[in-house]
Amino acid sequence: MRRAYEFAYDPEVVTIGPFHYKKERQELLTVTEQHKIQFLFRSPYMHSQTSDEKEVRLGKLAEEMKKLEERTRCCYSEAFADICSDDFVRMMVLDGCLILHLFHCWDHNRQFYQEFASGSLLRERWIVPAIGMDLVKLENQLPFFVLQKLYQLTRPIDNEQSLLTLASEFLQSLSLKAEKLPTESYPQHLLALYHSMFEPLTGSRPSHGTQKSSDQEFLIPRAKELIYHGIQIRKGNEQRLLEIKHGQLG
Repeated sequence: MRRAYEFAYDPEVVTIGPFHYKKERQELLTVTEQHKIQFLFRSPYMHSQTSDEKEVRLGKLAEEMKKLEERTRCCYSEAFADICSDDFVRMMVLDGCLILHLFHCWDHNRQFYQEFASGSLLRERWIVPAIGMDLVKLENQLPFFVLQKLYQLTRPIDNEQSLLTLASEFLQSLSLKAEKLPTESYPQHLLALYHSMFEPLTGSRPSHGTQKSSDQEFLIPRAKELIYHGIQIRKGNEQRLLEIKHGQLG
């Protein structure tokens, strides 16, 4: 599947996580490691601090990410032995803080693009949606607990909004069909959160007279196959992409 549609896996603008870590240094991506450093020091957590205080705060972030390194590595299918511990921790800090800065600007600033791109090469309005689409690619993920820990360490005292809410609002903007879902549990990563926005409501699946096991996957046949068998299809008013209703047409 990857060979058939590499675009769905390979980041186009920014790399997040270890899978494409080397690509950032080998290829000319729009968002480089230097840009990530700029965004980190432009964040509210760093912006108004002295040079010494910035070093202290950066060291604190690295220290906390170091504690999560082993747990984070275990979340991936590969060991990434070619990425040393220091580089892996650095990646966690820079990638995670980039995402948080993106969410912060989106939530707090109507002049979003100007703030996010100020003083950098990222001045085009297309760049943020492009980054957003890279954030929901399978091989471009950080565990949500990494983002959550960084958020706890860097968010302003007067900000009581949860990371889950910030992330949901940003991801909701990527698609007109996505819907923010309230939840009390944390997703595995941003892609899992994005996916949950398209899940149909409970009870929306058809009943065929027999109770199927809960772990059996529900597959929707292709439209051409349904039409071939005489099924009529018409557009509904539902907002969810997978909210499909079955019944007689009146």
